[in-house]
Amino acid sequence: MWRGILEILKWTATIVLAFVVVALAFAGYGLYAEPRAKRKALAFCNSLKPGDSTDGIVAKARDAGASAVGLDWVKEPSGDRILLVTFVGLPPFSRTPAWLSLGSR
Repeated sequence: MWRGILEILKWTATIVLAFVVVALAFAGYGLYAEPRAKRKALAFCNSLKPGDSTDGIVAKARDAGASAVGLDWVKEPSGDRILLVTFVGLPPFSRTPAWLSLGSR
């Protein structure tokens, strides 16, 4: 009887230890990924100057490491065009956004 209980405790401890190791690895990656996403967003924003042409800006954002999801110009009811560029930090939820807004054309 005790042997069975000890075996269950051994497997439970192994599973808990594996979970802790995976959680620590995920948190460690987050410490790396979050600042990297912010650096990429800042570098992308700093590469743009007011008055620059918007031709190829979506491709430039992709080259800078932006997420391709939703990376397209959107026309607002006011006539302005908006581009939301996101850089992924710690998946699946962390996003560092960069908004680009153009006046009416």
